[in-house]
Amino acid sequence: ADEPIYGIIITAFDFKSASTSKPIIFWQTRIGLPANGKSMLQALPTMIIAAGPSIGRASDKPILRDADDVRKGRVDFGDLEVLGYEGEDEQPQRSPESTK
Repeated sequence: ADEPIYGIIITAFDFKSASTSKPIIFWQTRIGLPANGKSMLQALPTMIIAAGPSIGRASDKPILRDADDVRKGRVDFGDLEVLGYEGEDEQPQRSPESTK
């Protein structure tokens, strides 16, 4: 990198070997974000959110994400439908007071 960056390395180890002198590494994810204009306190949550979908997943090359785009979200609900009731044979009856 030509400029300062904040970096995180997340490593998953085999539990039994983790405290030995030769731990077995299952996978490793490396995350970096340009440091200019940010404190580590500001950068850390952004780094984790942006890297979330890639943590622990195999990739043949680095995955580049724009942290600003990752935070944008949208949820669209279609028409809601009751599919059934868990643990009951019949649909519950509503009392007259609950319809007011």
